[in-house]
Amino acid sequence: MRVSPYDVVLSENDVVQPDVLFVAEAHFNVITAANIQGAPDLVVEVLSPGTAQYDRGYKCTLYGHHGVWEYWLVDPDAETIEVLARGGRGLVRRAIYGRGETMTSPLLQGLALDLDKIFV
Repeated sequence: MRVSPYDVVLSENDVVQPDVLFVAEAHFNVITAANIQGAPDLVVEVLSPGTAQYDRGYKCTLYGHHGVWEYWLVDPDAETIEVLARGGRGLVRRAIYGRGETMTSPLLQGLALDLDKIFV
């Protein structure tokens, strides 16, 4: 287990600190004591007024370019989670979930999150 802040080194010039990340067991080789050396399988960013544009734009492009398989954008104000997944030339929107819905994940088969329990 690692606690934030925890660097994800995507390249020599691209280092980020996601809010939450997941690395599948098959890719544990990217985990070091100091940081993650490569793309996590899943990245979650919690949007704020100061970071939303950066997370939706630059970071989304960066994660897609470096091989992140799934990216969640959690918007606490709108009470939504946007799920993007690999496709075409990077990350593409698969769904946006809100209150009253159950979120699923293309990557994490069997995961079902009741958003009414997430946004309390």
